[in-house]
Amino acid sequence: MPESSIKPSELGKFPDSTRSQFVRLKILLLVLVPLWFLNSQVPASAETKPKHVLVLSSQRPTSPVTYRWSLGIRSVFESASPHGIKIDIEYLDIARFNDDQYLKMLLDVYQYKYSKLKPDLIISVYNSALDFTMKYGTDLFAGVPIVFFDVERSFIENRSLGPSTTGLLASNTYTETLDLALSLHPGTRRVTVLGGSGPVGQGYFKSAREAFRGYEDRIDFTYLTRLPIEDILEKVAILPGQTLVIYLPLLADGAGKKFHAPVSLSLISRASRAPVYSCWDVLLGHGIVGGYLNSFEKMGEAAAELALRILNEENPVAIPQIQKPKFHYMFDWRQLKRWSISEDQLPPGSIVKFKELTVWDMYKGRIIGAFALVLFQVLIISYLLYQRRIRRKVEQSYRTVADYTYDWEYWENDDGSLEYVSPSCERISGYTIQEFKTAPSLFKDIILPEDREIWDIHDHKSAENEEPSGIQFRIKRKDGQIRWIENVCQPVKTNQGDHLGIRGSNRDITERKLAEINAQKHREELTYISRVTTLGELSASMAHELNQPLAAILNNANAAMKFISGDRKDLDEVNEILNDIIKDDRRASGIIKKLRTLMSKKEMEFSPLNLNEIIWGVAKLTDRETSVRDVPLILELDDDLPHVKGDAIHLEQIILNLILNGTEAMVTIDRQFRKLRICTTEHDRDFIKVSVEDKGTGIDEAHINSIFETFYTTKPGGMGMGLSICRSIIEAHGGRLWAENNPDQGATVYFTVPVFMGDEA
Repeated sequence: MPESSIKPSELGKFPDSTRSQFVRLKILLLVLVPLWFLNSQVPASAETKPKHVLVLSSQRPTSPVTYRWSLGIRSVFESASPHGIKIDIEYLDIARFNDDQYLKMLLDVYQYKYSKLKPDLIISVYNSALDFTMKYGTDLFAGVPIVFFDVERSFIENRSLGPSTTGLLASNTYTETLDLALSLHPGTRRVTVLGGSGPVGQGYFKSAREAFRGYEDRIDFTYLTRLPIEDILEKVAILPGQTLVIYLPLLADGAGKKFHAPVSLSLISRASRAPVYSCWDVLLGHGIVGGYLNSFEKMGEAAAELALRILNEENPVAIPQIQKPKFHYMFDWRQLKRWSISEDQLPPGSIVKFKELTVWDMYKGRIIGAFALVLFQVLIISYLLYQRRIRRKVEQSYRTVADYTYDWEYWENDDGSLEYVSPSCERISGYTIQEFKTAPSLFKDIILPEDREIWDIHDHKSAENEEPSGIQFRIKRKDGQIRWIENVCQPVKTNQGDHLGIRGSNRDITERKLAEINAQKHREELTYISRVTTLGELSASMAHELNQPLAAILNNANAAMKFISGDRKDLDEVNEILNDIIKDDRRASGIIKKLRTLMSKKEMEFSPLNLNEIIWGVAKLTDRETSVRDVPLILELDDDLPHVKGDAIHLEQIILNLILNGTEAMVTIDRQFRKLRICTTEHDRDFIKVSVEDKGTGIDEAHINSIFETFYTTKPGGMGMGLSICRSIIEAHGGRLWAENNPDQGATVYFTVPVFMGDEA
């Protein structure tokens, strides 16, 4: 007997042993059921929840090295976690905005953001970011473990990092690079070390000088720092022989002039009479011979690998701080050639970039082919002479076409004046360059009035858009012709972000636009023909639908005449007969009106529609057809759906087509299994989804995506236009049409229609 069927008052009727068994069973169920629930639910959700890592960077996002270390971090995370790791990067930029107001605003923003989305781990990049995390992390990110990288050892020596902090100490490759350079230039007697001013530059200088101290007993060192760039260039241009140059990042010179490190390096390398070496891979290709190059991408990878260990619940205390990952000897092939250094002299495993292919490497196949073709010299010469004459004709035709299709370019200054206008403006608009430069407003004046609002919105947003943006509009040429123009423009800015104006391009797309308009007209014609053809297929059903009310009208009219002409005139009976005649007349009139509506030819007019009512109407129209084919039509329509934005006639055409296709798909199926179901449901909040499900033979999986293509059909004698037109109509509504085979039997066709928004015009 189940426990639930025993009342507490009845327990006394059972023996003591039985009552104790009931009690033990109840306790066991109370313990095991929650444990089973937790065991089946909690791990699944925990396993699929992605980890969240916050990266705090001291630098700006535009710093050349930022991309490198962020690439390293992302590559490790993306390949290591099956469920993904969500990464947020915050750029503190404290070096430029180091004041209390900025700091307060920064803390307020982070307090708001990360109180709602607490990270699982923080990666701090460089000293400033770690300092920020240590000062304010307790309030902002309490209990969150921290991984730092590229932080100076001196910075953390007298600081308490806490038990949840580990990372990679800042490392340099000064000694490895100098040893490399000395091995490649064994006669070196002097080393000139170049660098910049400011805290960053002096920091590099201090660490480099300390690293080179052990070489000063055998090599003369000269340190050039805090000098204007002009003085540095003069000094490296007159360096004596047997000298090497070690370049440290020169971000600011002694005169306060700012540089990107690759720019200052390029200037120095071109002027230098001695080979230049450095220690960072971001500088390769800008003038250094090479070195044992510190890779910011490798640093990012190493930091991400530490982070993964902690995310996998390894204790940070057990993870020692790492000095540096393994780097590579890397070289610029062009600089090796410049300083006559053979690749055989390089350390094993060295990476050489920017190699230039020899003529043999580039044209080996052509050279071999040329020697082989010498045997057929006479024929080839004759053939080439013939080809030359043909090529000249083609080239002349190409130049003519290129001149005709050349776009109309212009540069507009911030004040509205035109800095530059290309000659093609006259070919496209009929106005000369001088006319546009004299009156810049002429460009807007020749735009048709009904298209000027498009231009005004585009012109207003052009200065704000970072990416090129385009529109299409019409202009009136000087000779009165109307031309379609495609305009693409984008802002022009300096490296500092100062706005210089707008650069634009106008292309004459009149022929293409006219072709699109004609194609649209043809699609509308095909859509109308398809609808008329479909209604033609229903002609027998339509005739039957009309015959019923017409026959009823005739019978009722004859009966009325008998009542009136008889001796006994029952006016109540006559009145009832006349009411039946009126009802049947309205029914016949409704059928004819529906057919006239579907047979009408007009462009799409979008309005709010009740999609369920449209489906009911088409279902009623096809009721006779589905009954004759012995196909039950089942409607499962959600009554709480909002209105859709669409054209009633075209949507009726789609539903009618899908109903007929569904019934035809079940012609060979046993009658007891035939069934056609139409359902409406909400789809992604902004769309209503309609499904038409049949129990037919299904669709060949190899061609399931082809059934919506033009002229593709599986019906004997079919044109292959119905579903293609349906797809065009749905796409014009902003929806989607697709098909799937059912798991058991048959296939289902789906389409979506956008919901009508109350504020739409």
